[in-house]
Amino acid sequence: MGISVQSHHAIPVYAGEKIIEASSKMPANFFVSGAIPALYMHQERAVLEALSRWPVRVLFSDEVGLGKTFEVAATMVYLLKYCGVKRVVILTPKAVLQQWQDELYDNFKIDAWMFDSSQKQYVSATGKLRYMGTSNPLGATSPDIVLMSAQYARGNRENSGVLERSSTVLPDLLIVDEAHSARVSKGLDGKPHKTRMYSMLQAVSSRIPHMILATATPMQKDVEEYHSILKLLGLPKIWQKKRAYLESLRIISQSEAPSAPDAYSAANLLIKTIKDMTPSLRTLDEDEQSFLQELLKKKDELDQYEHGCYVQSHWKELHGAFIKLHPAQLLTVRNTRRSLEQVGYQFPKRNLIEDSITDSMEIQLFYGRVEEYLMYESFSVEQIIMPDFERSIGFVRVSYQQRVASSLYSCKKSLERRLYKVRQVEKYLSNPKDVSLLHAIDLLPGIDFDDIDLDEGQMDQFDSVDGRVHIDKNALERAVGIEIMSLSALLKEANKLLEDGRDLKVHESIRLARKCLAEGDPVLLFSRYTDTIEALIDDFKRTGDDKNYSYGVYTGKNSAIISSFGEVKCDKATIKSELLSGRLKLMFCSDAASEGLNLQAARVLINVDVPWTPSRLEQRIGRIARLGQRAKEVDVYNVWYPNSIEAKMYHRIQNRLMQANIAIGEFPEVMANAIKKSVLSGVDEDPRDIQELKDLRNSYQIKSLEALWNTHCDGSTISSLIRKRLIKICDQSFPIVSTCWDERIKTYQMPDGSELSYSDVEGIPETISLSSKVWEYIDFANDTTRIVKDVNGRYAAFEIKGEQLLKYESILKIPLNEELTAEDFLTEYPVMLPDNARLDLQYAVEGELPSPQRIGSTEKIIGSCTIVATSA
Repeated sequence: MGISVQSHHAIPVYAGEKIIEASSKMPANFFVSGAIPALYMHQERAVLEALSRWPVRVLFSDEVGLGKTFEVAATMVYLLKYCGVKRVVILTPKAVLQQWQDELYDNFKIDAWMFDSSQKQYVSATGKLRYMGTSNPLGATSPDIVLMSAQYARGNRENSGVLERSSTVLPDLLIVDEAHSARVSKGLDGKPHKTRMYSMLQAVSSRIPHMILATATPMQKDVEEYHSILKLLGLPKIWQKKRAYLESLRIISQSEAPSAPDAYSAANLLIKTIKDMTPSLRTLDEDEQSFLQELLKKKDELDQYEHGCYVQSHWKELHGAFIKLHPAQLLTVRNTRRSLEQVGYQFPKRNLIEDSITDSMEIQLFYGRVEEYLMYESFSVEQIIMPDFERSIGFVRVSYQQRVASSLYSCKKSLERRLYKVRQVEKYLSNPKDVSLLHAIDLLPGIDFDDIDLDEGQMDQFDSVDGRVHIDKNALERAVGIEIMSLSALLKEANKLLEDGRDLKVHESIRLARKCLAEGDPVLLFSRYTDTIEALIDDFKRTGDDKNYSYGVYTGKNSAIISSFGEVKCDKATIKSELLSGRLKLMFCSDAASEGLNLQAARVLINVDVPWTPSRLEQRIGRIARLGQRAKEVDVYNVWYPNSIEAKMYHRIQNRLMQANIAIGEFPEVMANAIKKSVLSGVDEDPRDIQELKDLRNSYQIKSLEALWNTHCDGSTISSLIRKRLIKICDQSFPIVSTCWDERIKTYQMPDGSELSYSDVEGIPETISLSSKVWEYIDFANDTTRIVKDVNGRYAAFEIKGEQLLKYESILKIPLNEELTAEDFLTEYPVMLPDNARLDLQYAVEGELPSPQRIGSTEKIIGSCTIVATSA
């Protein structure tokens, strides 16, 4: 039985309204409207889950490579279109500001204004300028949608965070990318320290209605960091306490019933969560729901001990409900590869292959001497010039260790740069009265702290040299002399090794690449450092194979394809296209390619140096081991010296992965077994309990994904079905000129002779939508079909035969001349629409934030709707 529509208004007729055009205006068709790119099923689920709360305060924490940037942007677009959001501020690392602006404009039709702090002006995606001068960049004259460097926004010693300033007009929606930069973590003194970003957000979070945080790694060093991020979004009072949070993690990790007092504590936490956050209980199974009802009844009948004993006897039900209703679960939207595989996603198998370099004793002895220099002789110059530098010397040393370990050539170049800087200090010593010489020296060139978790407070120490500090000239002369002597000796040895062809990591990496190329496999060679990229290219040229294969270079600053015809500068879209076509077989990539450059046409990835955090390593692997990879298996080679500093960092990665299993969920395997065994020493957690925890989390994710499935096509979304029907309409209406990509992309000829290419596959530029250009050539109408508007005047649904509402996907049966059945009519609330009543977060913000009506809900338009007839 369909839903009857009672209209209390006249029936206006809109001439020219067509089925597909009208469909594109319906909020329920948001995912196929063309306002956003076609999302994968898990991304749709993530967006719906984020929108199923009010206000929208959420942490997107998908594993690296699963597309959380698109999830964030799609949520933002929905809030702008339908929920009254006007002003948006997006804080993101400076390195990806331009990428964010490009993605928003190219894929979401959002013209965000990027703030250039050096020029004190905004630049739009279309090149327009808005000069701010000395005005607050987030003041009354700033644009409505703003992109700003997180490093600039957080402020420094001299300037407070931009959001904290009295003249700032706070946004309706704040988005923070790489949100782990806002955290509370233990410092070198063992005490908790807030980053500047965290302090700024903490000061304003309750005055900003909607907040979206995004990071694959909300926990960088310890589990308490995750708790601090959740507090920014808004935790109920009882959960604000670190003790309660840590206790909850202990409860989650236990599959066996705890003691009666612990069982009572768990139940008390759960009851208070339900009271404060009023979460929907639809994710619980029947046993869990029945248990909760009984638990609430017995709450006042039993004393604490009896209550604990009752919970003990029903631990399975409480344990499952506790995980599903845990504030971390409610406030975090996370997808993992493992859960997606269980609903039919296909990711390639990862063959993680360690390539330990043999006959490397000579190199390892040299690196031992470099390590001694870094540990005992380096940076004493800075300690004299900047007394506070002592506290952060370890972080700077790690950055150098990464750089010198990348390759022998990178080591040499790093030492040369260091020697040049120390000699600059030597010049100052010859004229100590000119202190400005010393202040002008950048003693820490090229230091990148992304992989070493340096807090912003420690970064402040490198902002400037305090000219008022008295410098001990004798101590400085001694430090300079020692470093120059050590560096000169090391450089002499490095040059000799390079002359003898002993850059073994580079040679081995090129050997592997040539072997794979000969077997027909496209190859990506990755290094974090451009010095190593340069050495790899030179070594490849030395072999003569540069005449046999075209190759590409992508380092962010330099993007080019080199062939026998010369070098051609190009953009990343061209690189992707050339790889897909098979014309390009080899890519030399820096970590810039880890952001937004998906190269799944390649099957082999060679890590010349390996990032020292799990997320960055997974980001690299994710360039090929991702959705859209046509190969069933991918090979990932890690080239390393087994006794090097890199081995120690592998150990740190493994420890972090183990902690992350408890705090947020799993990472995919990012280490080859031999490497793992060589560095992993002991595991605290019971792996059986960890596995059970993973299974429970995944079962929840699977249940959420299954809610998106439609009844007509097993394992696909309603959006997918609509796209398939749109392609079918094109097949019946236009000649097919050609196909490509295993016939998944079709090119149609239009009546005017032009050609348009479309596909029903998600994640590609050719994906068809309800707003595609093809519908300018054809659309459909029916005398018996009318459009229903909701109380806000938005197109909400199609009504047919005067009394029944059609499903959104079923309206397309009419132009296909397919018969409508009982299953094609709406009988309940459409599953594609978010229900913002599922989680109440009003307590997290100051003042009352009116909740919008459920967008497009047929439940709310009954008796108060308008009927709009489509023209014939």
